[in-house]
Amino acid sequence: MLIYYRIESYVFVNVTVKSSLKLIYYRIERIQTPRE
Repeated sequence: MLIYYRIESYVFVNVTVKSSLKLIYYRIERIQTPRE
């Protein structure tokens, strides 16, 4: 049970971190692109 919980939390953290990184990367890309 404990191992299962660890895996669940690990997956949750992984997904959260990945989505935040995507968001940050997207924002940086938008800032770098010159507005015309």
